[in-house]
Amino acid sequence: MEQTFRQGADSPGNWDLVRDYLDWCADVRHRSLTTVKTYADCLGAWLKHIGTSDIRTISRSEMESFVTRVRVRRGHGLIGKPATQRKDVAALRAFYKWLEEEAEVHVSPARALHGPVVHNVNPKPIPDNDWAELWDSEMSPQLRSALGLGFFCGLRRQEIFSLTSAQITVSKVSDMTRKGGGKHTLPWREMYEILVEWNPALDHQGRFPEALRVASRASQGLLLAPWPTDPQTLNKRMLKLCQSINSKSYTPHQLRHSAATNLLRAGVPLHMVSALLNHSSPTITMRYVKATGDELAEWRRQRGL
Repeated sequence: MEQTFRQGADSPGNWDLVRDYLDWCADVRHRSLTTVKTYADCLGAWLKHIGTSDIRTISRSEMESFVTRVRVRRGHGLIGKPATQRKDVAALRAFYKWLEEEAEVHVSPARALHGPVVHNVNPKPIPDNDWAELWDSEMSPQLRSALGLGFFCGLRRQEIFSLTSAQITVSKVSDMTRKGGGKHTLPWREMYEILVEWNPALDHQGRFPEALRVASRASQGLLLAPWPTDPQTLNKRMLKLCQSINSKSYTPHQLRHSAATNLLRAGVPLHMVSALLNHSSPTITMRYVKATGDELAEWRRQRGL
């Protein structure tokens, strides 16, 4: 990571401040490796953009120029997509807020920095039939455990990657670090049983508990998914699995969407789903209510109306 900054930072003071900020993100704020790497990539490009200028004296207009810069991708000059620009804005605002708190700047020039509006779509769960086809295919216990923890328990990719087998019991995931810090105990078996009772086709052979048991025993207290530390590995393995069965391409985060949606469809109250998925508020979970399909028709069908 240091090499990334040194390529674009002629001022050692700039590098020192950014390095201290990234250390603070990891050690104090307990940001995930993925988040820290995202901040590092953005701030590395920022240092390259400003050259020898003091990072503490940059104006907001210069930041806006950086966010809307022409980016070279595959030999073509392209303006960053709105979501990419918003990511840069978020990284700059967080960094300069830290500089302000550390008294390195009097007032953060990034306070009034805004990215383009990005219209979020409703979360898209994996359709039941596609999931059954994916789940019934051959895979290692480690991969099945990772997919199951996402689909049945709603764990984020980074949360799955940070788990050790010592944290897995026959009914719970204990002392788990959640996004943004804090510890959490998750009743994985209860969540799994609720979903399978609601729709047995989700795991008609009981593969998830068995895979979790085998993977935990094999790792002997070490990481449950002993893959490289880059969480993108799960993306690649899931994509490869989808392609092997001629399925549509799905992402690991859609496993989390599926957990939220299916728990709501199974009748778990909104506030409980919000707490289980570690959402910051039930308002975020409400997005999944819109993605649950024709609830009224299902309600009538179950009651023979």
